[in-house]
Amino acid sequence: MFGHMATVPIDRRSFLAGSVVVLAGCLGDEDEQSPEQSASSSYDGYISVSDQVGDGSSVTVTAASASVDYYLELRYDGQATVSDTFSAEQSATDVELPIAPELDNHTTVRVSILLRTAADDESVLRREIEYTVDRPEGRLSLTDQSGTGDVFVVDEATADAPFYLLVEYAGERFETGQFEADRTVESLPIDLDPSVDGDQEMVVTLYTADEERELATETISYDFERTASLRVSDQIGDGHTLAIDRATANVPFEVVARYAGAVVETSTFAARSTVEPDVDLDPRLLEETTVEVSVRASEDGAELKTVEVAFTPESPDGPELTETAAIRLAQDTFPFIGTPDVFEGWFDNEIAVESHPDGYRVRLGYLAVRQRAIFSSDADRTEQAIAEFAIDVFESLFTSDYQILDIEIDAWLTSETDGFDDDDEDDEDEEFERASEIRLDRSAAGGVDWDDLREEPAENLPPVAETYRFDYFERS
Repeated sequence: MFGHMATVPIDRRSFLAGSVVVLAGCLGDEDEQSPEQSASSSYDGYISVSDQVGDGSSVTVTAASASVDYYLELRYDGQATVSDTFSAEQSATDVELPIAPELDNHTTVRVSILLRTAADDESVLRREIEYTVDRPEGRLSLTDQSGTGDVFVVDEATADAPFYLLVEYAGERFETGQFEADRTVESLPIDLDPSVDGDQEMVVTLYTADEERELATETISYDFERTASLRVSDQIGDGHTLAIDRATANVPFEVVARYAGAVVETSTFAARSTVEPDVDLDPRLLEETTVEVSVRASEDGAELKTVEVAFTPESPDGPELTETAAIRLAQDTFPFIGTPDVFEGWFDNEIAVESHPDGYRVRLGYLAVRQRAIFSSDADRTEQAIAEFAIDVFESLFTSDYQILDIEIDAWLTSETDGFDDDDEDDEDEEFERASEIRLDRSAAGGVDWDDLREEPAENLPPVAETYRFDYFERS
């Protein structure tokens, strides 16, 4: 019963305990006594209380005691509240007597403190003090806002006492640091921890730092915005995986890659995790390709961030094969010395060497001219000659030091006038048609006997070739 005592308004003549408002006219003649006097000479006692400045909710009696069981009573403006009962000779210290209802701010009232006997409510002592209400005030301003769930902004907050802000949302609550009195903070970012993961109501309350008195409160709507970041570099690789430099989102997400009609994706990552995954490419990339990479929300598949990257398969092991080197190897197999450069510039895009992780892809197109010394007009003999020439080129490249993945050889025949007849090599009527298309890959080339193939080229080559087509047509 010492220290800050629990006190309630009460009329002890009528009730054992409870709250009551006591009218000034019912207080008796003792209210006419002087500010400091003993109402009875039968008992000894004292009250220590001084003029006070407070928030209008209570008066503090520093100390009190009496030679009889006693209680303290506070009176002001026709109202009264009392303390609990103290035993005789018991010293009561720092007793808070509530003021109910609280006084308005910036007002001053005369307050009477009485020490009364517990048995018959006889007034032993009375003190009067001046009580001034000086309650701290604050201002808080927020507006509805949207964001990614990591931060929101307090438009303005201030108080004439040191203060802090309490933030409450989705069952979470946390406090900001303390701000100085009379400081106005504007556009204050508040880091949300934990982060918001959906639309929320945010409740912000401004409290005094010392007495934790609520000065202002605001409730706003926070609209959650999904967001993601993604960084992927152009890269060279083996075609099996695509390396992601960095990916994150504020919702559960996957990383998705799209290329050449294929769609591949990673497993799901937690919201706000930052990952650097390798995306498994299936089918494997074996040519230069633009890959579209996205961060996708797991919940509904919405794409939050998309970038495009260029993927280039890495070069195969061994020496680098150039178009010039490929043409040289092919021409070295041509059966006639002094023959024109049949691989050079006859057809657009018919000569190409593409680099891939498993080897080079070679495409050669050449003109099978209709000269009697080379080919007759007979279809069978023309096919035999083209097939034999293809076998020679295949063997030359596949058995070289270069890593060859596959080779395609296309032969063309003149369909109109012969550009090699007469003296007019630039005959505008000269036209060409593709006579054959023969393709052989490394897996098949590794198991062939080249000499056996040459015994009957047109019969032996088609079964081992990945592609074999021959169309003969008479020249018009």
